[in-house]
Amino acid sequence: MSDVSDDGRWLGGDARPLCSVRNGYTCFAEGDVLFAKITPCMENGKGCRAAGLINGVGFGSTEFHVLRARSDADAGYLYQWTKSRELRKRAANSMVGSAGQQRVPADFLRDYPIGTHSTREQSAIARVLDCLDRAIEQTEAVVAKQERIKAGLLHDLLTRGLDADGRLRDPATHRFKPSPLGPIPEEWKVTPLEAMRREDRPFIKTGPFGTAIKQSDWVETGVPVITIGSLGPGRILRSGLQFLREEKALELASYRVEEGDILFSRVADVGRCILVSSSEAGWIMSSNLMRISLDPAKAVPSFAHLALLGERTAEQTRRSVNAGGRDVVNTAILLSLVFAWPPRGEQDRIILTCKSHDSAVWDAEAGLAKFRRLKAGLMHDLLTGRVPVAPLLEGAHRCH
Repeated sequence: MSDVSDDGRWLGGDARPLCSVRNGYTCFAEGDVLFAKITPCMENGKGCRAAGLINGVGFGSTEFHVLRARSDADAGYLYQWTKSRELRKRAANSMVGSAGQQRVPADFLRDYPIGTHSTREQSAIARVLDCLDRAIEQTEAVVAKQERIKAGLLHDLLTRGLDADGRLRDPATHRFKPSPLGPIPEEWKVTPLEAMRREDRPFIKTGPFGTAIKQSDWVETGVPVITIGSLGPGRILRSGLQFLREEKALELASYRVEEGDILFSRVADVGRCILVSSSEAGWIMSSNLMRISLDPAKAVPSFAHLALLGERTAEQTRRSVNAGGRDVVNTAILLSLVFAWPPRGEQDRIILTCKSHDSAVWDAEAGLAKFRRLKAGLMHDLLTGRVPVAPLLEGAHRCH
């Protein structure tokens, strides 16, 4: 199951002698479509089209249904149908078995109705959607590359800094001094995060208990609630927001965020954090987040946010969390963090350098989101016959 992705990609596997896999595995052939039958793999989108098999045959988990296209059908078309949101939703409703071990019965896939396109139309649809899949995969690679570049840049900026000319300091030509965090530029100082606290507002505040919000308090539109799922790379994602009714938000006014606050994930992906912008001021934080309020006169919140994202801070957090035996961050752990702080002017230079790179990351992410929206819309329109296939045949051949 780990050799296929949630978005339907074949990630590869290993080669074994036939005698070691003849029993206890599901057999499939080149071009077959694998569809995860067990929860939550099915709901997550697990599945793929088998490709590049040694000798044209493969063996895998018994938790896969294997689908094979008839001679008068296109396997790529069949594969795209298994990625359909509607099919997966109906498959989830058809599951049988005990809790945690529910599976999609084979009869569901055998009886599921799909479009009555001709073989030529099926092939054209598959080529168009495959073309978009490749564009998505290539754009994901660009995003991942930009994120790696950003991580490397951030490490250099937080350990070497920028000199007065805006260049990374070279240990061969600049003076560094030892510190509890490792070598740092001579102009820098190591200071605990707590030294930057505001006096007019709680320095660190944990979001409200889950029991403080009832199911009836959630609405379709209202006051946005920032969850862990909202913490995207470099900004808050609107797609991960939930909403509270106005009256409940007033009760939870002490959990509102202000511009310059830093929201820190205390569970799950510990250490993820985001800087609150002016457009998000007044929103409510969720129970699994911690709000850090710094004094702008003592520290630039944007730089503190970068420092919290740095590897040196991550290492401090990992040590504290592991020592406690629980993958949860508390106030004491945040209070124990220390940072290497450059002079104010250098903080500003570092922030500007990171922002210039962030724009490249965001552009790549915007392109990826555009491709995904296009794929979702085209998949529904083409597979269901809402949009005629004939005008796309020539374009599909060009993509192919």
